[in-house]
Amino acid sequence: MLAKVGGYEIAGIAGLVLGAALYRIPVVVDGFISTAGALIARNWNPLVKGYLIAAHQSVEIGHRKIA
Repeated sequence: MLAKVGGYEIAGIAGLVLGAALYRIPVVVDGFISTAGALIARNWNPLVKGYLIAAHQSVEIGHRKIA
């Protein structure tokens, strides 16, 4: 899945989000790239959703579609 949506930065964010959720640490998601990483993490483990906090919704078209 990661190979289709982006590079190492998105993979890193997905891993960070998964690790934070494991330790029950909330994550502030800010912008398109971090939202893409968080979405991947949530798809792998739906419980991640409870630890995500959206800072804002950017004007980028892609961000509006996945936020």
